[in-house]
Amino acid sequence: MQRRWVWTGVSLSVAAGLLAGCGQTAAPSHTDQSQGNPGTSASSTDMTMDSGMNMDQQFDIAFSTDPPGPVKANQPVKLIEKVSKKGTPISGAYIKLEIWKDGDSKHEMVDVVEGPSGTYTVEKTFDKPGLYHVTLHTTALGFHEMPTKNIEVQ
Repeated sequence: MQRRWVWTGVSLSVAAGLLAGCGQTAAPSHTDQSQGNPGTSASSTDMTMDSGMNMDQQFDIAFSTDPPGPVKANQPVKLIEKVSKKGTPISGAYIKLEIWKDGDSKHEMVDVVEGPSGTYTVEKTFDKPGLYHVTLHTTALGFHEMPTKNIEVQ
């Protein structure tokens, strides 16, 4: 009898773990790992789920730097993310930027500050020239998107 209770507990634990997913509170979405240049839009596209249901684009993400143009080592630059849905800015998004230099295993997680009109910024100084990757971990409207952009630092 005790053995049956142990197996029931194990089965319930496994089921709870599968239902909980990775521990994020957002509803599951897809991941967009598009590569691109600063100042271009990176957003999700239509996705067909296994059940045959078509999921429309949830929100748009535009990424840019200020000042625009070449980013210079040891000079501060603003990293700007704009989040919108069908042209309407989205406020209250949860955003973290994951930044790393190409070839490095160390990734830095950076918090952003929400500004007006769905704009999120952080000031960053890159200490060495080279290619950097920035993954825009963005949760809004119950979905998580994470496009990756490239920044060439001179």
